[in-house]
Amino acid sequence: MEIVNILVGGLVGTTLMTIFSYVCGQIFSKEFGEPKLLNKLLDRLPSWDHNVEDRSPIGWILHITIGIVFAWIIHSYLIWMHQPPVWLMGVTMGFVLGIIGVMGWAILLNFHPSPPKLQLPEFYIQLIVAHIIFGMGVILVYKFLWE
Repeated sequence: MEIVNILVGGLVGTTLMTIFSYVCGQIFSKEFGEPKLLNKLLDRLPSWDHNVEDRSPIGWILHITIGIVFAWIIHSYLIWMHQPPVWLMGVTMGFVLGIIGVMGWAILLNFHPSPPKLQLPEFYIQLIVAHIIFGMGVILVYKFLWE
């Protein structure tokens, strides 16, 4: 049952945060959608000889996979601390994972030979808020599935 919690939590959390990112992008006329940005990073790699369209499922697959890993981190923390899923934990873990996400994106963008142009302060701020939403999404699933 734990694997179901992790998989469903990761999927729901990632979906909710990505919806938030796309909505923020629309509101502020910026590109914040993580799957699309991942596709752009892949497409612009000189060593990658495949054309990756903006709407390719590859970006979603990568993003959801990372979301499942992050859900596993939340799950492991809850088990390790013998804590039930509570909203404050979702906010706190989401914030921490958001900082990790910002560091990951900073590394990707810094070392990529041709990164997409982003307004980094705005991207990073929305990314942290998106991860707080992710954490709350994982906790929402856990509140329904926790045994």
